Amino acid sequence: MTDTFAWGILLALVIYTLFLIGLATRGSHKHVRGEAFLHGGRRFGFSHVFILVTVMWASSIFVVELETGFLSGISAIWFGLSVILMSILVAAFILPPFQRVGYVTNSRLIGQRFGKAAQRFSAAVIALTFPIFAMSNVLAAAEFLHAMLGWNLAVTLVISTIAMLLYVGQNGMWSLVYTQCVNLLMLTVGIIVATIYFLRIPASHLHTVPVHGFYSIGGVGIGTIAVWVIMNILNTVSAQAEMQAIAAVENPKRGQAAVYLSAVVLIAFTIIPVWLGMKTRELLPQAAKGLSAFPHALIQIAPPWVVALVALGVWAAALSWCAPLLFSGASSFGADILGSFFRHKGEDSGSVRKMVDIRTLTRYGLIVQGILVVLVALVRPDELAWWRVFGQTIRSAAIFAPTIAFFIWPLATRRAVLTSMVTGVISSILWNAATGFSATNFLLAVNPMWIGLGVSTLVLVFVTVFEIGIHELRRSEHQGKAWLLYAAAILAFLMMAASWQQAPSLRGALGCTGIVLLFIGFLTGTTKQDPSSSARIA
Repeated sequence: MTDTFAWGILLALVIYTLFLIGLATRGSHKHVRGEAFLHGGRRFGFSHVFILVTVMWASSIFVVELETGFLSGISAIWFGLSVILMSILVAAFILPPFQRVGYVTNSRLIGQRFGKAAQRFSAAVIALTFPIFAMSNVLAAAEFLHAMLGWNLAVTLVISTIAMLLYVGQNGMWSLVYTQCVNLLMLTVGIIVATIYFLRIPASHLHTVPVHGFYSIGGVGIGTIAVWVIMNILNTVSAQAEMQAIAAVENPKRGQAAVYLSAVVLIAFTIIPVWLGMKTRELLPQAAKGLSAFPHALIQIAPPWVVALVALGVWAAALSWCAPLLFSGASSFGADILGSFFRHKGEDSGSVRKMVDIRTLTRYGLIVQGILVVLVALVRPDELAWWRVFGQTIRSAAIFAPTIAFFIWPLATRRAVLTSMVTGVISSILWNAATGFSATNFLLAVNPMWIGLGVSTLVLVFVTVFEIGIHELRRSEHQGKAWLLYAAAILAFLMMAASWQQAPSLRGALGCTGIVLLFIGFLTGTTKQDPSSSARIA
């Protein structure tokens, strides 16, 4: 590739990024002051939600499926389908109760019932983990741009982070709406153009990949597929970035409809990247990684203008995944950590000072998030898999149980919730430490995410019962639902026992599923003793 063409790609990236920054200012007429900076004044329509949800998951799926398709073949499609399932579940079951309580962030939700300490702890976990999740697409862009321009990781990280901060910090959620629309268009164009040229590769240039199961729909194994599905189902209550986008809608039913249509569109974004990854492997069978092999394959088969378009698409994928995640993390850090310290107790909720504080503090949060992305990536740049494990682990341990308890178990105490969050995080980290913080090798083949999530749910129940006294509990009117959940839990445990030797990777997923079902069943089936009945018994 000539220096002239490399400078041409660089110029295109600069112009595109400056265009996004300018476009972000269009949100100013929406008066995005105060909490409207975080939820757009809850005036989003069908198209706004459709764009935000589609491009966020499309960009994530594109990167993961391209790499996984390259390594494992057609069965990588199950990851994308599990993400689509999670998105549908969020819209169908999570959105209605969340919107009824005026959802802004998970950490704010937890703080409403369980106090400032729980709010700050959960916000700190969210603020730490979201840059980790955002990093995956930035690293994908770094791989591509390194092949095109010779940029190293640090340069790509810094430039993409600064670009994202400049346009997201303009007007919050409304900035995301306008810029994500362009990012979705550019990502789609890049994928379509790449697909056209990969279809033109002569069959004689392609090699059969000698990897077992590469061309089988179940090639990665039932254990891996089950883990993907269970993990994403459990993530429904923790998907803060998507929840913020959907909860900002004015009409909840239109928001749900937008997500359902998005799920249909995302099927294409699931299938095509897997196919591109497979074709890249067939063209370059000696390559080790799909993300680095893909641009080299493209250079071989496509003219320079196609390479430039796809480069813009990959850049759009990095920004469109990074921006909502870092904005969501900044919402928790700025509004729920910094805001809890800086607002005065007697301040009126509608005062100008409070509204300015939220917007300003969220921008501070964005800066912190950007710094974390760079630092996290530079600490272990070759350990993206480990960072994902770490991020999923501590987020699930800290967020899942308190969020469920908020909605279905009024008995949960503040001390129990905070204790469950802390012990869940610590136990998962210690479990990972037992095998030297490996990304793939775990004690008893159980991912630390399952340990942290299981411990946090059990601790929440036991500490609450200890505090209020078991004699204060009675059966609720939802015993039928509770027994169904108990039966499902027993089934999960039996499946875990049956597959203990044959599918070790399923141990943690099935065991944790059983514990979660018991947890939800217990919460559903118990309530507090009526004081009058207690007096009669006495």
